[in-house]
Amino acid sequence: MYLQTIERVYPSDFTLEELEDILDEKKFFRVNRQYIINSDYIKNIHTSPYYKVDLEFQPQEEISVSRDRVKDFKDWLVS
Repeated sequence: MYLQTIERVYPSDFTLEELEDILDEKKFFRVNRQYIINSDYIKNIHTSPYYKVDLEFQPQEEISVSRDRVKDFKDWLVS
């Protein structure tokens, strides 16, 4: 497991589940089985048919929100 910031990547002994419990839920959201994202760095949100949502970040990276988390993600964005 690695934690990625704008400056660098850090190794971590935490699981994603542990990080979900530690991180501020107002700023961080688990979008799929591999990623927890920070809302401060979302550059664009692309929606497409079939409930697919892709997020574009700074620095340049694209991550998809899993279909089963799309509704929760949208609720989280507006809260």
